[in-house]
Amino acid sequence: MPPGKLNNQRAAVEWVRDNIPSFGGNPKKITLWGQSTGAASIVLYDLAYPSDPIAHGFIEDYGSVYLLLCSDDNVSAKSFSPLAKAMNCSGAPDHELSCLRNFAAPIIQSYLDVTEEIEFSPVKDNITVFQNNKARYAAKQYAQVPIIAGANVHEETDAFLCLSDQGIKYRAAATSQPIFFYHYHGNSSNIAPIPSAGAYHSSELPLIMGTFNDINGLGPEFQTEISRTLQDPWLAFTTDPTQGLVASGWEPYPSAVIFGDTTKEQVFQSVQVSEVPGWNECLPVDA
Repeated sequence: MPPGKLNNQRAAVEWVRDNIPSFGGNPKKITLWGQSTGAASIVLYDLAYPSDPIAHGFIEDYGSVYLLLCSDDNVSAKSFSPLAKAMNCSGAPDHELSCLRNFAAPIIQSYLDVTEEIEFSPVKDNITVFQNNKARYAAKQYAQVPIIAGANVHEETDAFLCLSDQGIKYRAAATSQPIFFYHYHGNSSNIAPIPSAGAYHSSELPLIMGTFNDINGLGPEFQTEISRTLQDPWLAFTTDPTQGLVASGWEPYPSAVIFGDTTKEQVFQSVQVSEVPGWNECLPVDA
């Protein structure tokens, strides 16, 4: 979910809670699943609604709140006047604001979609986004629900694994709810944009969704086996976030699992997080 849509995210979850019985669903079994910045927005949601998360489990596919907050705190303020100028609204701050309000949101969004120079990030208002997340974890000011979290081995940047790990460590130190950590190693060269890309950012999604055969035809049997092994725990978690994974051999933190190690031809490995590449190489995060 793009930055700035955090209240919309809450409204969507409330809508699901209120309407899911009409579709045969159970409002007491809602799981939020996000990938990349979508996962980061779930972390923000987690911190914003500690007493009423509505959802009973979170799945965070290698996303961290720090991925949304790593830019300058003033980046949104610095971008506002250039946006106003582009829309012929230059002037004093009050004038720029009132002038921009005359434009429909889709018009402004269409400009932002094709402009790399102007960037808006979540504003730390201490309502939806907070100044110090470590302090909130320490004070248990976050939703006490089980989570799945993890990263891929070839993200091309240490930030994804490192920042994801930091949030897991902070949370694990303050909660009794299980955290299920994974590391994805699958090398699906037949569906990768570059055959040597390895387990790159988002590469596991076609296997979780079961759509990998739609890309370049039937894949190898090992790929099908990885896909099934990924789908089963995701579904088990949505059914029972606390015990669903334990029954399949996936123990909570400080244990972890490695999916799809093609070098060893192992679909599922149970390990300790200390054995996950890069786990202990993270820089401290203060926010």
